[in-house]
Amino acid sequence: MKGLFPNTNFIFAALYFAMKKIFFLIIFCFCCLRLFPLGKPDLRCLEVDDKGHITLHWLTPTDMTDFARYEIYHATINGNYSRIAVIMDGNKTTYCDTAAQALTQSSSYCVVAYSSTSEFSSDTVSTMELYLTNLANGSAQLNWTAPTTPLKPSYSTLYEVFKEYPSTVWNLAKTTTALMAKDTNDMCEAIVSYRVELADISGCKNVSRPVVDIFNDLIPPKKPRFDSVSVGVSDNSLQLGWQPSISTDADAYIIYHFENNVWIPVDTVYGYNTTYWQTSDYDPEQAIHQFRVAAMDDCANVSPLTDEMYNMQTSSQFDYCTQTAFITWTAYANMPEGIAEFRIYYSVDGGAWTLAGTAAATEHDFSFPGLIPNSDYTFFVQAINTFGTISASSAKTRFTFAPEDNKDFVYIRSVSVVDNENLQIKVSTGSTISFKKVILYRSVDSANNFSFFTALTNNGTDTYVFTDASAKVARQHYYYKAVIENGCGMQTAESNVAHNIVLQGSSHNYKNTMQWNEYGFWENGVDHYIVQRFDYLNNAFKEVGFVYGGTLNYIDDVSGCPDEGDQFIYQIEAHAAQNPYGFEDVSLSNQIIAYQQPIVYVASAFRPLGGIITTFKPYTSFVNLKDYSFRIYSREGNLVFETNNPEIGWDGKFKDDVYYPAQIFIYKINFSYGKDDYFEKSGTVTIVR
Repeated sequence: MKGLFPNTNFIFAALYFAMKKIFFLIIFCFCCLRLFPLGKPDLRCLEVDDKGHITLHWLTPTDMTDFARYEIYHATINGNYSRIAVIMDGNKTTYCDTAAQALTQSSSYCVVAYSSTSEFSSDTVSTMELYLTNLANGSAQLNWTAPTTPLKPSYSTLYEVFKEYPSTVWNLAKTTTALMAKDTNDMCEAIVSYRVELADISGCKNVSRPVVDIFNDLIPPKKPRFDSVSVGVSDNSLQLGWQPSISTDADAYIIYHFENNVWIPVDTVYGYNTTYWQTSDYDPEQAIHQFRVAAMDDCANVSPLTDEMYNMQTSSQFDYCTQTAFITWTAYANMPEGIAEFRIYYSVDGGAWTLAGTAAATEHDFSFPGLIPNSDYTFFVQAINTFGTISASSAKTRFTFAPEDNKDFVYIRSVSVVDNENLQIKVSTGSTISFKKVILYRSVDSANNFSFFTALTNNGTDTYVFTDASAKVARQHYYYKAVIENGCGMQTAESNVAHNIVLQGSSHNYKNTMQWNEYGFWENGVDHYIVQRFDYLNNAFKEVGFVYGGTLNYIDDVSGCPDEGDQFIYQIEAHAAQNPYGFEDVSLSNQIIAYQQPIVYVASAFRPLGGIITTFKPYTSFVNLKDYSFRIYSREGNLVFETNNPEIGWDGKFKDDVYYPAQIFIYKINFSYGKDDYFEKSGTVTIVR
């Protein structure tokens, strides 16, 4: 044993002293730590007031047993930290830095707690720097910095943006997790201040410096939703309806009317919830009126115009045979949620309105059977939107169903020759609407024994023109009458009888005589006739005579027209007397040709040099210029001169501009005249020296 554990006492002694040393070390550490306890303070909030002062808020250390003092340290954004205050009161948790100048610069702080032997510093906290950008349209762009990065766990996750308006009244404007926000000011001109706050769980708040600027609202309100243009059932007024603008600063609505291709403001109604306008300035039964609406705020900013809307018009026809009314209406556009259906209402003899039926949104016509004879009917159409929340009524249409009181009208306005070949018969149906066709009857050379000639179907107009290409316009009188036939196959109206003018003529001693028959039968007869002669120079007829109705002949003295050829073309133009229908009609006759006998005088001699007659030519009247020929030959038969113009003569010269000596020459004159006649003359002429 002794060999195995040498010097056992020494080992036990070493263990004893080691244990004792450890014990005293534990006692020393416990005493020292218990003697100097302290932790770091927790700086939570920096609060800037409107004077630029900054109030610090912190939490005291958890153990204040050996607290000695607080020291407050401050730094600007580019500066070093410097001590600005010493606080001996350990219970103090706030400090106001009145020298911070926080309105013009940023600041950072830390709080240091001192014990008798140690110092403990808080985390650094900076002021929230708020920056304001005025977007010059009433909007404010706000950006700010965080008090710490990252945010303390004790901070709220939401920044609160407060706005001061009016003065001294602060209200919460926005909350956000971001370091920016945008705010819109709808005041016309106002001073507005902003600040940003971030709350701490301890109850304090980080508060930024306030920023201020002058804002003008330049943002127009949102346009309203235009929903209807309706016609009043009782008073025929136009009634507009719309939904308010979603912009709550809208306080008026401008009504625009489309006039002369321009949108004209015609009225302004005030009040945010004013959504109705009525006018009697326009007649919806006579025209379709287009409107648009815009919202206006109290700063006179005007929204874009709504889509246009316009009133519906209706029209009506009825069928005698089936006793059915046919109602049609114009389209209705831009109804919110679209059109679900049309409802057709009617009233009989001014009685109550009754639903006649409905039509699909794609339809614009409606049939109403069972009309009661001798009754007054009024209809209007109402458009209904998909949700049944909006309706728009049309203008009204009216008619009297009186099949026994036939007011159909037909009148032959003129029977006139066209191109000297055909007869053109112009027929008016006036205001007659509901008919199937116009039938034309013809009789030759008398106003009796009419037979069917042709017919034209109703084309929606009030004038129908027939052509009789088989008429012999220069030889016979043709009598016409027209009738209207309705859909039942009944003839409901018959016209006057009318016939053509046949012109005849003769010629004698430079005078052309015309005779014609009276045009018949205009209401109130013929006022006057105009005699027209064809002007070859201007290629058109011109007036040469005027006689009043009842005079059926005219003599045209053409002795002053020797150079106009042998043919004179004439036509007669009849003008209707004033009639109750307001028609100013004209009827043309056929054309005739009056022939004058040509006159030719030829001298037997002429003196080219020094004589009274220096040029040799025939003197002619009423000569046809178309194939005129004048030639001169020598006695040997040589052609020495020729022309096709009666105004040109021979001056007695050779071709080389040398005069012929005195001698005899032979002339020949040829031309056609009349219908089939030909003029030839030859003789001799002597040049005298």
